[in-house]
Amino acid sequence: MEFDITGVIKDFEGNPIETLDPRDKKKVIPLNIRKVLLDLCDASFPDERITGEEKILNFKLGLKIAATEKTAHFTTDEVVKIKNLSKKYNPIIIAGRIIELLEPTDIHSKEEKDPKIAK
Repeated sequence: MEFDITGVIKDFEGNPIETLDPRDKKKVIPLNIRKVLLDLCDASFPDERITGEEKILNFKLGLKIAATEKTAHFTTDEVVKIKNLSKKYNPIIIAGRIIELLEPTDIHSKEEKDPKIAK
């Protein structure tokens, strides 16, 4: 599956979420999908035990994303891994935006079925 990873992560109102530029810590830039995905590949909680195999899989996925500037090609297993990592480590808005990119029906089909969820 192909995904454009150049997009900007937006808040609930559609405004770009900002972050510090890693090259110039005084400069604020829009947070992009590629940066979020790379951060996920290196994420863990301090007291969390991650197996060596998981670390290697995350590392390989990170290398694959780092080698991609615009369009990433992910396997089904990689999509599942990214979604799970995003749900576990990202704030709600960022996890939602990543899942929305990877599997739009995961987010939008629930809106259509549940009238309590505002569009």
